[in-house]
Amino acid sequence: MGFDSYIKTGSKFILETGDSIEDVETKTISLLKDHPEINAIIFVEDYIAMIGIHAIISSGRKVPEDIAAIGINNSRYSAIYNPPITTLDNMLYDTSITTVRNLLMVLNGEHASKKMIIGTYVVERSST
Repeated sequence: MGFDSYIKTGSKFILETGDSIEDVETKTISLLKDHPEINAIIFVEDYIAMIGIHAIISSGRKVPEDIAAIGINNSRYSAIYNPPITTLDNMLYDTSITTVRNLLMVLNGEHASKKMIIGTYVVERSST
């Protein structure tokens, strides 16, 4: 079942955790126990993905053979983690530059666009 089909059924898991190692590990392991059918997890940050991958491996599963893992931000650490983490590059640098430029335009009394689209892309590595 593809992602779009799965979301349309209303069946989805959104797991909220803090950012402590213990909380992410505990909740990831609990999710895997309660839902052994899960075969992929998208983590909100690369460093959270690192903690989650550690939990997945600690629970006796393999990444990516049993469970694929994806992070977000394309941090430099995602490339050197074992396994290297597939990540969504949200173009944080470009977003920051664009935000500052728009803010400066507003402060100078100039018109700044209220809507902008900054593309993202997936950096595929070994965790998927």
